Amino acid sequence: MMFINQGIRQLRQYPEGTSDYAIQRVFLIFAKDYPRKLLDELKKIVEVDYCASYRELTDVADLVTFIAARRGKKRLIKQLDIFSHGLVHSIEFGYDVGESWQIRYGMNQACMLAPLAFDDDATIFSYACRTGLGHDIGTKLDPGEDPRYEESLAQIMADAGDVEVRAFPRRSNYDETYGTREELIAAKKTLPKIDEYRREVEAYHRQMAAYRKRTVALGKGPMNEIPGEPPPKAPVRPYTDREFQLAEHMKKRGNYESAADIGLPLDPLGATKSARMKKRTAALIVVMVLAAFALSWTVSGGSAMNEKIMMRVSEDEPLFDATQWFDNGMYRRIPVGDEDRIYYPEGTLYVDTSMRRISPSPFSDEQVESLQINMVMALRGEIFPADFLPTVPSSVDDIGLGSSFDPRPQTVYLASGFRDYGDDKPKIPVDYYTFYTLLEGKRFYVLIDRNGETGEILLAYRSYSSHLPKEEEERRFQELQSKVDLQSWLDESGWKKRSGELCPWPGTWECLELPIGKQTFAHNMPFPKVNAQDVTWRFVSSTC
Repeated sequence: MMFINQGIRQLRQYPEGTSDYAIQRVFLIFAKDYPRKLLDELKKIVEVDYCASYRELTDVADLVTFIAARRGKKRLIKQLDIFSHGLVHSIEFGYDVGESWQIRYGMNQACMLAPLAFDDDATIFSYACRTGLGHDIGTKLDPGEDPRYEESLAQIMADAGDVEVRAFPRRSNYDETYGTREELIAAKKTLPKIDEYRREVEAYHRQMAAYRKRTVALGKGPMNEIPGEPPPKAPVRPYTDREFQLAEHMKKRGNYESAADIGLPLDPLGATKSARMKKRTAALIVVMVLAAFALSWTVSGGSAMNEKIMMRVSEDEPLFDATQWFDNGMYRRIPVGDEDRIYYPEGTLYVDTSMRRISPSPFSDEQVESLQINMVMALRGEIFPADFLPTVPSSVDDIGLGSSFDPRPQTVYLASGFRDYGDDKPKIPVDYYTFYTLLEGKRFYVLIDRNGETGEILLAYRSYSSHLPKEEEERRFQELQSKVDLQSWLDESGWKKRSGELCPWPGTWECLELPIGKQTFAHNMPFPKVNAQDVTWRFVSSTC
């Protein structure tokens, strides 16, 4: 499983794919001897969680064909990362598997590497053992012995494909795929702490909502304190960021390993660390250093070996190391768009002030009241000025504390960044959301800052816009308007029947929920569903 999990980690670090396939991420796997249920779950992770393409290969000819086909499809390869066993002059995709020769990538296949399948600045990274070694040196390199890099599989691939290849000249090491021994022990101890801390946070949200209710009841406003009764204190997190990340990885691997139909430690977040070089003797350390210069590696369309991810709190702030937040599977980087390139040095691949959360955390039931309070306060301008048009109507109270309104369906994740709480404190990720609503036919927006780690609402303030793409905003408000119209229709007096009920009177009926046009039904005919959902049918009189 170490190769699959390393592949997921690398997939996560590629740029996001685009709908026009200008950027496409593809996960290839030789499926031989893997359980079908595991492959099905892996396919779902790749396609659903990472919006990438997934393809299973049967033999090495499939890989050769896939690479060669890139030219015809006009989708040139920018970066190819290989995770596998390896021997001198071969990458062993089926090491110790029956008929392994069928999925062995050797010198013959390397000679068939299609040069026109690769972009001008493309790179192949091989994390297989000994891809960069020209002959079998045994356990160590003897003094004066030539490693013959020029005869290695990596050099053959580079010559045939006219592409830069970076590879290890000796054994690669995957033993820290899930963390060091000390980190794994810490992760195991952290798992119960996470559950306990989550319960404490949920209790804190309930206590805080109750406290805010009392301040409102006393006429002091929801953000003031009750004399003699300080607000509840937020619980202190009993583990570090790294311990939390490792524990989340361990929990997800454990879920798959305990599943009867899978039984293997699949990690949907990917490996916690990349593969590295084994270091057994001084002679081989020297070889590794020489190889690092001879095969010098850089970033090209993705992430290179052990690359740090540097971010900023804002454009004017210095860079800081934010690697942990990307390595743990919480966030992915945003490629620099064409319209933003003038703001970045030439060759910059990623935006350094914002990122995208892979799976935004849902707001819990306990946070609904907090959302209600924050939305109304933001729209009323009780914390930040909000006295701009359109004027917020008094009906805003209908969505506030104590109402049945749930703001969550109208709260949309936008992007993420970082917040700085001082030099002595670590920078924390902040997720940005927009809340949109329709009040008396007018549109209103609230922007929300949320702690990316704890889920706590940090700030809410009224905005001039939703910050959503125009088409998406129109679609969402159309749905809200349809709900308003539907409710007014449903509240009107008239002859109405639901799907499945029998038509009591022959004639023309209209569907209130969906715009499908008027329909004619005979007496005692059952009213149909529309798009497999129950709907309301209303009788249309001849005077309509």
